[in-house]
Amino acid sequence: MASLPAPVPADVTIPGAYDLVVMGASTGGPPTIQSILEAMGENVSVPIVVVQHMPIGFTQAFAERLNAYLPIRVREVVTAERLLPDTVYIAASGEHLLVTRQDAELRAEISPNPADLPHVPSIDVLFESAARAVGRRAIGVLLTGMGSDGAQGLLALKSRGSYTLAQDEESCIVYGMPRSALALNAVTEMSDPAGIGRRLNELLATPA
Repeated sequence: MASLPAPVPADVTIPGAYDLVVMGASTGGPPTIQSILEAMGENVSVPIVVVQHMPIGFTQAFAERLNAYLPIRVREVVTAERLLPDTVYIAASGEHLLVTRQDAELRAEISPNPADLPHVPSIDVLFESAARAVGRRAIGVLLTGMGSDGAQGLLALKSRGSYTLAQDEESCIVYGMPRSALALNAVTEMSDPAGIGRRLNELLATPA
């Protein structure tokens, strides 16, 4: 008779299948991001890195408002730093935010380049850096917004084995970015904001 696996001690944490969530939004993004984070609650086992298209000077206030309202920590990223679980990092307007891996640590890196993109920070730049640094252990989320920023980046994530989510047309203020990603076959699953939040919880609870 086959032996049963040994039980896992109660004080041992089983590693999850994912190390990072990256999220991008434009028009209609702030309330959408808030709804997703509300649905996720306070126990988030990985860092969440967000690019929200906003004029310079507005991202700090956005991060502070979310931090005051939500049970999870939310802060603007203005310098290179280690990315920690249970924390949401908002990219500052005017500079690109990238994710890098140094040994076992994930870090946020700030760069002015490429400077000729329509949006700085760019969702594509964030997503493509996460695809390189984290690969299949990342989850990409593309939300409401005009244009196509984030579509190529979401495809880069999916091509590396990442799970990719996009906001559905019915709940978008502007369906441009998710539509562009869907056209590239870059989307694993689509849902409304609350559904995305619940799905993220399910994915993050998946053991490695």
